[in-house]
Amino acid sequence: MGIANAGMTPMIQVLLSKASNRLSTVFSMSLSAQSLGSLAGSILGAYLSQFMPLNNLFYIASGALMISYVLLKKGELDNSTAPT
Repeated sequence: MGIANAGMTPMIQVLLSKASNRLSTVFSMSLSAQSLGSLAGSILGAYLSQFMPLNNLFYIASGALMISYVLLKKGELDNSTAPT
């Protein structure tokens, strides 16, 4: 997870900074969203681990990642066919 964060965080920051001229706002919102996601993910994972075996949580997480991937690819396809 540390390697993924170390690779993705600078890339996300650069992409967000290109889309806006308010750099401080972009960086603070990005960091807040990352911290909130870490908090919510930890709490949700701990809550769900009370009711199901740990390997089921990995299946749920991989399913969520696959859904994210499909939505991301669908968005790329929609943007690539849009007229410029």
